[in-house]
Amino acid sequence: MCVLLLLCSCAESLSTPQANPALATQEYFEEKSSRFASDILGTIKFGESCQTVCWFGVEPGVTTADDAVALLANNGKFGVRLSKITDPSIYADWFVGKDRTLTQVSMQVEDGLVKYIIMQSMCCARVKYVVDSLGVPDGADANIYQAPDLTVTNYHIYYLEKKMVLFVVDYDLQGLDQDAFTEAIFLGDEFSVENMQPWIGYGYLKEYLPGQAWPTGLPPTP
Repeated sequence: MCVLLLLCSCAESLSTPQANPALATQEYFEEKSSRFASDILGTIKFGESCQTVCWFGVEPGVTTADDAVALLANNGKFGVRLSKITDPSIYADWFVGKDRTLTQVSMQVEDGLVKYIIMQSMCCARVKYVVDSLGVPDGADANIYQAPDLTVTNYHIYYLEKKMVLFVVDYDLQGLDQDAFTEAIFLGDEFSVENMQPWIGYGYLKEYLPGQAWPTGLPPTP
């Protein structure tokens, strides 16, 4: 059977031009990444059905923990599954869009109210698609993390009016890469912005490192 399939494949390749598998795979992934970003952001409302920002009716700083649990339980048709409640957190699994891509959602509770909503494990949403949808950010900051066999740069991208922060991880020191993945989205009624620097675009690192000394043992700043 394997020989027959191989012969058929060879015959087809001789008779018709073949698409580049690597290119086709890349195009598919880019389409999926763009769609995933759109599916995620399409569920976040800004000042429409809520005062500031909300996700499926849960508004940080306004919605009680009990109401949040009820809202999550009622959104099963949108792929949301309440998974665990452990004071002071609420957890849900969210199977996003038609691709059913798993995103883990946690809600931090303070004084009986949801304080933050955190969407994690966002494997597929490149930061460029998220930023293109949201518009120009207010600012960003960076932090270099070093381990014995690993150096990564963590970026926060801020949307202050939208009450949103993107968390992006980059695995080199060449500046913020537009093709890096958005590892998490934070929604909340307040964030620390003491390290935020004005947004100047992609490809920058040291400009987003306010007051931080360049780590010893690393190559000079790019």
